[in-house]
Amino acid sequence: MGTSLVRLNKALKELGLASRREGDELIQKGCVTVNGIEITEPWYRVDLARDSISLTSRGEDILHNKKYIAYYKPVGVTCTFSQEEGESLGTILPFSQALSYAGRLDKESEGLMILSDDGRFIAGVTDPEREKEKEYMVNVEEQVHEGALRKMRRGMTLKGERLKETKVRKTGPHSFSIILTEGKNRQIRRMASKVGLTVTGLKRTRIGGVTLKGLLPGQWRELTKKEISVLLQ
Repeated sequence: MGTSLVRLNKALKELGLASRREGDELIQKGCVTVNGIEITEPWYRVDLARDSISLTSRGEDILHNKKYIAYYKPVGVTCTFSQEEGESLGTILPFSQALSYAGRLDKESEGLMILSDDGRFIAGVTDPEREKEKEYMVNVEEQVHEGALRKMRRGMTLKGERLKETKVRKTGPHSFSIILTEGKNRQIRRMASKVGLTVTGLKRTRIGGVTLKGLLPGQWRELTKKEISVLLQ
């Protein structure tokens, strides 16, 4: 029977040492050894049953020096890390690390974003099985009526896809709050449109137990250890 070989970056993920993206970075920086030999090619193939795969002390430092950020995205900022297109996460945030986000916001929306260079953390926060609550404040052009809220509350079908039930409550003549546990493309705007409401303002105020408290548009802060732990529950 032949030996089963896997790529080194995949092996790091299967061993729980790093995500695939983190693995590529660590390997290319010479922070991974196989049987005591430094390997710098992510496609290098290893035998998980026989080879000894480990991180160097520098690799451990890179993995443990991660950023976990709560950011208040203003209206007009796009959720890309390009350095070439207007106001974007890549041109505004002062981090050299390659960050990812747990749930995007469209350019016209504002509010809380969770960002990190820890791929396993981002995957955990966005895991649909954990049904992490995300709360939004929504302003609309029309008068908010209970019939529209009731339809959104009990779930609806958009383009043939059945959405989960939501928590919705009226907060003013032209506003309501909504809590989602899923994140479809432009979901709230599409839901509102289906019940005859035109969204004029959309702000995400909470993800799990993390809120915008203490942040103004454009500001960011590091998450506490407790917040990081709670987000992964």
